[in-house]
Parts: sequence; C-alpha cells; structure tokens
Amino acid sequence: MERWLREHPYEQYIWGVFSAFAPDAEIDLSILPDAGSPDFWQPNAQPQHPQALFEIVCWDSTCTLFIGLPDKLAQLVVAAFPNAACRIKQ
Repeated sequence: MERWLREHPYEQYIWGVFSAFAPDAEIDLSILPDAGSPDFWQPNAQPQHPQALFEIVCWDSTCTLFIGLPDKLAQLVVAAFPNAACRIKQ
C-alpha cells in the first residue's frame, strides 16, 4: 500500500481509513474500520482495528485524523504541515 500511495501522490481520499500494521502481523480482515465512526471524536480515540498500530482517517474531504500516531511521527506531521489546524490529544 505504501508503494501505491507514493506512486499516486495527488490522489484525494474522501472517506477512508488507512490502518498501519506490523510487517509480520496476520491481519484479521473481518474487521473493517469505518471513517464515519463517532468514536473518533471522543477523548483518547484509539484505532478501530485492534491490531492497528495507528490509523489515518480521511474524513469527508474536510479533515484528516491521525489516531494513535506515535509522538515522533506526530511531530513530523505537524512540522510538515505547519498551517494545518492541529489538536493533539494526550
């Protein structure tokens, strides 16, 4: 998936969830995260897929949510997009 995203840098994702998994994980494909989940708007939101390390949610073309992103990656995202409105939940 990462290669496909790199090869298509200008794609727009209106609704969707990209779940990040450990490279050696045997992923349970019966669990499908939902970009419309109200849980994203609760304090301390967690990835929907129990095996996901973190999730990137494309929400209605108006916002991108990073759920469970490790601190180091969160800092890189904030640095790469300084004009983005950020709300970091501890």
